[in-house]
Amino acid sequence: MLVRFVPLLSLLLLTCFSAVILARSGFGVPLVQQHSQSLSWVVVGYCALGSIANAVTPSRRERKLWLPVILCMLALSLVVATS
Repeated sequence: MLVRFVPLLSLLLLTCFSAVILARSGFGVPLVQQHSQSLSWVVVGYCALGSIANAVTPSRRERKLWLPVILCMLALSLVVATS
């Protein structure tokens, strides 16, 4: 059961993070836009922690696939958060 819950939680988090970054970029729901400045730093923090976790994982396949993805997400969310 837990194996199915974790990807669902991840999908929910990434959907919320996308909404925050879109709102910060000016393409979001007004309610989210009001809080997007501080919430965008939560996204940056999550991506930074994810970068560290993916860099130290023992799984080579995971490092090869997800480390570049999360580093790209970190860079882009940082650009949006600082704008």
